[in-house]
Amino acid sequence: MKGGLTMETAAPAAAAIQCPRCAASLHVENLGLNQCPMCDWAGEVYLFSPPVQEAEKAEKALPDEATCAHHPSKKAVAVCAGTGDYICSLCAITLEGKVYSAQFLNRGGRAKLEKAFDRYLSRPDRQVALALLLTLLFWIASPLTVPYGLLRCFSVFKLRRENELFRRVVGGGQAALLVILVLIFAAFFGLMIAFMVIGIVHGR
Repeated sequence: MKGGLTMETAAPAAAAIQCPRCAASLHVENLGLNQCPMCDWAGEVYLFSPPVQEAEKAEKALPDEATCAHHPSKKAVAVCAGTGDYICSLCAITLEGKVYSAQFLNRGGRAKLEKAFDRYLSRPDRQVALALLLTLLFWIASPLTVPYGLLRCFSVFKLRRENELFRRVVGGGQAALLVILVLIFAAFFGLMIAFMVIGIVHGR
């Protein structure tokens, strides 16, 4: 009997395969015709390298596949533990061993997300808000609190680049708003302090 085998390997080197007739191990060193020493099966062996396939971040769903509740054209890969909705890889976020959708964590699951952030991530956005609050309550400290708030704004943008979870929750608009508020506070309290200094100088 004569047949053929196709064997997957990374390089055309010696490889061990099984005889399709008697399952005996065949030690293949050369391409082409090979023979089994046990049952006299003869056939040709071909070596090939498998093509590398790159998967998209979110696969398109086929007609009979479950789709994401938030992206109807994307294939569902998980079920949100908070809502029970099918979600795709664009929406899926893993927190403490469970998968949630980004939409759930931004709404009803906000408290769960905040808890996870407090445990695993620094929160420079909160520190910016605290600096602005302190500036309002103790405006005389603005030369310290405003620069600190601006410095933490840079940390917000840095963390958005490095951490996908933080980026999904603290959007670009929210991060930009923090910067704008800090700059407004800096301008306002800077002018206030400047006028006070001018008043003191002229008063003398």
